[in-house]
Amino acid sequence: MRQCRPGRNLLMVVAMAGALTAAGRISAADPPQASTPTAPQDARRNEADQPACPTATSGHHEEGRSPPAPQPSPAALVSASAAAADQPSGCAVGATVPAFYVRQLNGPRPNLARCLVCRNGDRPVVMICTRKLDGQVANLLEAVDRTVDAHRAHGLRAFALFLDGDANQLQPELITLARQRELSIPLALPVERAGPAALALPEEPQTIVVLYVRRKVVGCYHFAAGELTPEPIAGLAAEAERLATAQP
Repeated sequence: MRQCRPGRNLLMVVAMAGALTAAGRISAADPPQASTPTAPQDARRNEADQPACPTATSGHHEEGRSPPAPQPSPAALVSASAAAADQPSGCAVGATVPAFYVRQLNGPRPNLARCLVCRNGDRPVVMICTRKLDGQVANLLEAVDRTVDAHRAHGLRAFALFLDGDANQLQPELITLARQRELSIPLALPVERAGPAALALPEEPQTIVVLYVRRKVVGCYHFAAGELTPEPIAGLAAEAERLATAQP
């Protein structure tokens, strides 16, 4: 009988078993240090692209909310109040003409409430405010009306506002005046009693003539009763003409 000898494969298995046993002894005696996992390259690139954290300041605010806006100092508030007080208002030169409603008595749609200031827009305008209808005021209306007709192509406009008096009595008088003098400028009554409060018209003068362009007052003239003689009427007509021709 032949005795069996271990083959080459068996010898290789025995050698591998010995090597594994030796490795097991080494691992038990000196366990390897755990290595820190390395972040993938894309993750490292994203971290590098993130903005740096803002430097902390002494003021704190909740995340997602903006810090409170700085409050103006008392001195700044006083300066702003003084600037507002220096700003012209009403019908003073440099003031902005406010919008207000009136009832126009003549024209194709009488008694219609409208804002003539808004209607005229940025055009040069002569606004006549009077507390009494008399012969001198009628002459002023006619002179301004003729000036507007001569410079309508320049954008010149005008209207007259009658502040006082009984509306039921004034309406037929004004309609008759417009027909007799062939007036085309609007003749109106204020919706507010005694005239638009925003204009802050002075109480003493009987007639106030305001010249404005782009809704900025450039001239304001006051006349007491009896002062609207032919000379100042001619002067007002000349001022209206200069206002119209001065526009580009």
